Amino acid sequence: MKIPGQRVVRTRFVQTEKYVIAVQIEMVIPEDDPSEPCLESETVEFLQRVRQKAEADDLTWLRAHGKVYAALEAAKCFVTSKTVGRVDVGGNRSSSPQRNRNWAWPSGKRPGPEQV
Repeated sequence: MKIPGQRVVRTRFVQTEKYVIAVQIEMVIPEDDPSEPCLESETVEFLQRVRQKAEADDLTWLRAHGKVYAALEAAKCFVTSKTVGRVDVGGNRSSSPQRNRNWAWPSGKRPGPEQV
Protein backbone atom coordinates (compact mmCIF):
# COMPACT_ATOMS: atom_id res chain seq x y z
CA MET A 1 0.00 0.00 0.00
CA LYS A 2 1.44 3.33 -1.05
CA ILE A 3 1.17 6.17 1.45
CA PRO A 4 0.68 9.60 -0.12
CA GLY A 5 3.40 12.09 0.72
CA GLN A 6 6.95 13.18 0.03
CA ARG A 7 9.46 10.36 -0.43
CA VAL A 8 12.97 10.54 0.99
CA VAL A 9 15.85 8.07 0.76
CA ARG A 10 17.63 7.14 3.97
CA THR A 11 20.29 4.63 5.00
CA ARG A 12 19.25 2.07 7.58
CA PHE A 13 21.48 -0.45 9.32
CA VAL A 14 20.40 -4.03 9.96
CA GLN A 15 22.50 -5.68 12.65
CA THR A 16 22.88 -9.41 13.24
CA GLU A 17 25.39 -11.37 15.28
CA LYS A 18 27.85 -11.68 12.35
CA TYR A 19 27.08 -8.70 10.09
CA VAL A 20 25.90 -5.13 9.89
CA ILE A 21 24.26 -4.29 6.57
CA ALA A 22 23.71 -0.71 5.37
CA VAL A 23 20.78 -0.49 2.95
CA GLN A 24 19.14 2.43 1.20
CA ILE A 25 15.40 2.56 1.85
CA GLU A 26 12.60 4.89 0.88
CA MET A 27 10.70 6.59 3.68
CA VAL A 28 7.52 8.61 3.34
CA ILE A 29 6.68 11.91 5.00
CA PRO A 30 2.87 11.62 5.15
CA GLU A 31 0.74 14.61 4.19
CA ASP A 32 -1.49 14.04 7.24
CA ASP A 33 1.37 13.98 9.79
CA PRO A 34 4.63 15.45 8.44
CA SER A 35 6.32 15.36 11.87
CA GLU A 36 8.24 12.14 11.15
CA PRO A 37 9.02 9.95 8.12
CA CYS A 38 7.49 6.49 8.22
CA LEU A 39 7.96 3.15 6.50
CA GLU A 40 5.61 1.43 4.11
CA SER A 41 4.84 -2.25 4.58
CA GLU A 42 6.98 -3.21 1.55
CA THR A 43 9.98 -1.49 3.12
CA VAL A 44 9.45 -3.26 6.44
CA GLU A 45 9.27 -6.59 4.59
CA PHE A 46 12.50 -5.73 2.74
CA LEU A 47 14.29 -4.99 6.04
CA GLN A 48 13.04 -8.29 7.46
CA ARG A 49 14.33 -10.09 4.37
CA VAL A 50 17.73 -8.42 4.77
CA ARG A 51 17.89 -9.75 8.34
CA GLN A 52 16.89 -13.26 7.18
CA LYS A 53 19.52 -13.25 4.43
CA ALA A 54 22.18 -12.05 6.89
CA GLU A 55 21.32 -14.80 9.36
CA ALA A 56 21.49 -17.33 6.48
CA ASP A 57 24.95 -15.96 5.42
CA ASP A 58 23.71 -15.13 1.89
CA LEU A 59 26.50 -12.64 1.18
CA THR A 60 25.88 -12.55 -2.58
CA TRP A 61 22.32 -11.30 -2.08
CA LEU A 62 23.36 -8.90 0.68
CA ARG A 63 26.15 -7.33 -1.41
CA ALA A 64 23.69 -6.80 -4.26
CA HIS A 65 21.33 -4.86 -1.98
CA GLY A 66 23.65 -2.93 0.35
CA LYS A 67 27.03 -2.63 2.03
CA VAL A 68 28.03 -5.53 4.26
CA TYR A 69 30.23 -5.05 7.31
CA ALA A 70 31.56 -7.89 9.46
CA ALA A 71 30.81 -7.53 13.15
CA LEU A 72 33.95 -7.73 15.29
CA GLU A 73 34.45 -8.28 18.98
CA ALA A 74 34.38 -5.01 20.86
CA ALA A 75 37.75 -3.53 21.79
CA LYS A 76 38.51 -2.25 25.25
CA CYS A 77 38.42 1.51 24.65
CA PHE A 78 38.06 4.69 26.60
CA VAL A 79 37.52 8.29 25.58
CA THR A 80 38.55 11.40 27.46
CA SER A 81 38.51 15.05 26.55
CA LYS A 82 42.13 14.79 25.39
CA THR A 83 42.08 11.44 23.58
CA VAL A 84 39.70 9.78 21.18
CA GLY A 85 39.94 6.16 20.09
CA ARG A 86 42.93 4.93 22.05
CA VAL A 87 42.83 1.31 23.11
CA ASP A 88 44.33 0.71 26.54
CA VAL A 89 46.07 -2.62 26.16
CA GLY A 90 47.20 -2.90 29.77
CA GLY A 91 43.88 -2.16 31.42
CA ASN A 92 44.92 1.24 32.78
CA ARG A 93 42.67 4.23 32.28
CA SER A 94 45.48 6.75 32.04
CA SER A 95 45.11 9.00 29.02
CA SER A 96 48.69 10.20 29.14
CA PRO A 97 51.27 8.30 27.09
CA GLN A 98 53.96 9.61 29.47
CA ARG A 99 52.31 7.91 32.46
CA ASN A 100 51.15 4.84 30.55
CA ARG A 101 53.17 3.66 27.60
CA ASN A 102 51.03 0.53 27.26
CA TRP A 103 48.46 1.89 24.79
CA ALA A 104 47.97 1.77 21.03
CA TRP A 105 45.65 3.20 18.39
CA PRO A 106 43.15 0.59 17.10
CA SER A 107 44.45 0.91 13.53
CA GLY A 108 48.09 0.87 14.58
CA LYS A 109 48.63 4.54 13.72
CA ARG A 110 47.18 7.79 14.98
CA PRO A 111 44.09 8.87 13.01
CA GLY A 112 43.94 12.17 11.20
CA PRO A 113 41.33 14.84 11.97
CA GLU A 114 38.98 13.51 9.27
CA GLN A 115 38.80 10.11 10.99
CA VAL A 116 37.92 11.39 14.46
